[in-house]
Amino acid sequence: MPTVAWKRLIPQLFSRLNHPDSFVRDYVTNLLIRIAKDFPQLILYSVVVGITDDSKMRRIKSRDDNIYQRKSASTHESEDEKSQDDIDEDDEEDDDEEMEEEDDIEKQENAVAMQNSFRLIYNVLSETNSHVVGQVKLFVHELRRVTVLWDEL
Repeated sequence: MPTVAWKRLIPQLFSRLNHPDSFVRDYVTNLLIRIAKDFPQLILYSVVVGITDDSKMRRIKSRDDNIYQRKSASTHESEDEKSQDDIDEDDEEDDDEEMEEEDDIEKQENAVAMQNSFRLIYNVLSETNSHVVGQVKLFVHELRRVTVLWDEL
């Protein structure tokens, strides 16, 4: 199928890079790579912003650190000092924490997969249009710098 038919749907394709199913994510990534080869100007800015937006990754890492600290603190508590009611409450809290951790792990895996998709598209764009990619990266960096300065006023 020609990529020209997908031109109007590029924003929706980028939103599907966060799809939980790896088949869908891979298919969309390959489609965006084909579009990047045919119409690099249509996706260049979105890819550069997506590749340099690591705030989600930092949030996930800090959340993982918090989970690790909570777990290590709870293992240091003495089991002998707890009553039966405390143990029952702790079991319920542990179940809730385990479910939250599973959700966090799934979100982390999706974020890493999405970053990998952005990286693949970015590599294709860099091979064919390295100078333009560098200029857009500089532009995005300056926009972020100006945004930070604006917040300080």
